[in-house]
Amino acid sequence: MTLNLEGTNTREDFLEKVKERVAQNRSRQMDHRSRLDRNFFFFFFFFFFFWKPPRFPTRRDLDEIAPDNPVFLTRADGHAAIANSAALRIAKIDKNTSNPFGGEILKDQATGEPTGMLLDNAQDLVAKNIPKPTEAEREQAFLLGIQREIGLGWCEIQKRRQLCRRYQSNSKMF
Repeated sequence: MTLNLEGTNTREDFLEKVKERVAQNRSRQMDHRSRLDRNFFFFFFFFFFFWKPPRFPTRRDLDEIAPDNPVFLTRADGHAAIANSAALRIAKIDKNTSNPFGGEILKDQATGEPTGMLLDNAQDLVAKNIPKPTEAEREQAFLLGIQREIGLGWCEIQKRRQLCRRYQSNSKMF
């Protein structure tokens, strides 16, 4: 499952919440040995523009809290993401990696090493390595989304036909 980090007000608060989730997922991994072979990634959504100061986190920040687990954090608008060193290694991104069409791998001006920040289509270099969720995980995510919408007071959910096909278990939920 993802962790929504909207509302975090500082980089430190953001990193602390990610650190807690990484620790939680590490303990869960021990119960799911068969999934360990699939190189666990953790997904998070965040918006940093309101932080004081509004500084994007770096792969070094993430390496401090998750040195061994691949972490991929998507900015809320979907146009940028940050990946730690473990995720960049899996994606084979280094200082020699060229920018993909329609994307950019931000690199340190002094060393040429990737900062971990991936813009637009460059995100796909990491995202394609993320294991697909199981049917049970998709169903759980769908139900959590519905619970959140109800909690916000929304009384109607509009869904695209394509999305419905993706969740074959919808019929048993309604």
